[in-house]
Amino acid sequence: MPKKAKFALPKGTKMPDHIVIIPDGNRRWARARGLPAYKGHQEGARILAKILKTSRDLGIHTATFWGLSTENWKERSKKEVDILMKTISLGIDKYLSEAKK
Repeated sequence: MPKKAKFALPKGTKMPDHIVIIPDGNRRWARARGLPAYKGHQEGARILAKILKTSRDLGIHTATFWGLSTENWKERSKKEVDILMKTISLGIDKYLSEAKK
């Protein structure tokens, strides 16, 4: 059973069963703050966890996350791709058992 949301939704609001998240701008966010790109990916992962928890609390039972495309791999340095993959892997390890609930 979903938890009660910490905020009020308009009366009659219907929650979708499934949402899709396509992140964009993590590297721009980091650059605007004088940070390396991977810091933007890490911040994006932190925010994603909050979005997914809130979605679950609202009763949304399925979420799909589009992480990156093969074109991204070609445009980014090996170091950035390696850090991004490690960030994704750590997030899966951290939240998978909770997500299965």
